[in-house]
Amino acid sequence: MNQSFLFSDTGMPPELPWIDCSDEKLLDKFWSVSDGDLGGSSTCTLERSEEGHIRFYGNTQLTIIHREEERKPGFWTSFVKPPGPKLSKSGFAGFSSKPFELVDDIDNYNVILLRLKADGRMYYFNIQTESLPGDSVFRAEIQTKPGVWQTVRLLPRHFRLVSHGVPCLSTPRMNWRCVRTVGMAINDGKEGPFDLTLESCKLNFDERVELVDDT
Repeated sequence: MNQSFLFSDTGMPPELPWIDCSDEKLLDKFWSVSDGDLGGSSTCTLERSEEGHIRFYGNTQLTIIHREEERKPGFWTSFVKPPGPKLSKSGFAGFSSKPFELVDDIDNYNVILLRLKADGRMYYFNIQTESLPGDSVFRAEIQTKPGVWQTVRLLPRHFRLVSHGVPCLSTPRMNWRCVRTVGMAINDGKEGPFDLTLESCKLNFDERVELVDDT
């Protein structure tokens, strides 16, 4: 979906709510997963709070049980290399939009604005474009502050290409014309509870910021 028809008289695209937390059916567009769904011990819950925010919470554990269970599709492939019946990496949890459920052509924007509150742990914001295989995402780090609301500004240069949870040596430019999935994750190598609340995720354009791609 091209957003060019939404441009104002100034030629600047207006701010666009990308993850609209006011949508009561928003969670129908997302799924969540942890290594506990794949043989590990971590747990996670994705819900909509009474205030109308997205709340993602649970507990990360580094223990691997190696039990055979049905594997969930989607976000887990950002961290675990398929195929194979046994989990090789634990201590992660995440949530992701289902493919093409959100606005997929965001090429007119170059800034992602997040309003969130968390617990002081490191989180990741993930974007998967259509050209990437299922086990790869563009990932930006978000270091949160415990118990306070933060406005996080993500630019194209903050993202690195990650395959099977491992940063690649080189990162090509992202194709924001066709975004397949959007999500967040925790995978900081630590055990213990986590709690993230997302109030909003918006797209902006800043003429001082580099373009997403060369065109």
